[in-house]
Amino acid sequence: MEEDSHLQYLSELQQRVREWQPWTCTLAEVADKLGVDPSRGLDHLEARNRHTHFGSNVPVGLDRRLSFVRVLAEHAIAPTTQLLLVICVLYAMWGEFWNFVTITLVAVAIIALRVLAEWRANRALTALQNSVPANTTVLRNGREGIVASDELVPGDVVLLSRGQLVPTDAVVVACHGLSTDESLLTGES
Repeated sequence: MEEDSHLQYLSELQQRVREWQPWTCTLAEVADKLGVDPSRGLDHLEARNRHTHFGSNVPVGLDRRLSFVRVLAEHAIAPTTQLLLVICVLYAMWGEFWNFVTITLVAVAIIALRVLAEWRANRALTALQNSVPANTTVLRNGREGIVASDELVPGDVVLLSRGQLVPTDAVVVACHGLSTDESLLTGES
């Protein structure tokens, strides 16, 4: 019976986490929503239960490999591209050679730019995924400990120091001289 109530609690926690915007809340509100004491962190049993319930801390949607042909096909059947191709056919039927060539080149350019943008975005996401540290320091049962980054769960208190990469979405509880490098997200060198 106790296990059923705990599963119900975890399901409710999962629903609360999906529906809120933590960046708009105070630390006390975030801690309350996540059911954690920021000064002690989660206890080991609760962390294990949350890991079982929520799964591993890995980015969603990055496990698929992009096939050039699939990406090209997706963009070739896009409504805008289809409209341009229909216009091309009409110009060809009407004998308007230069208009046909112009619209065809525009359609090819649009497809090429879309494919290039998707490849770049996927490359940036892959780089971001590869930059997540293998292990991170957390506060559990009031003590610092090292856990695998993919074992982080909602409510974990992550402890960071100078030069460390942030292993997951997080709310900053306290900091001194915080600065971030967002070049992976913005594409800057």
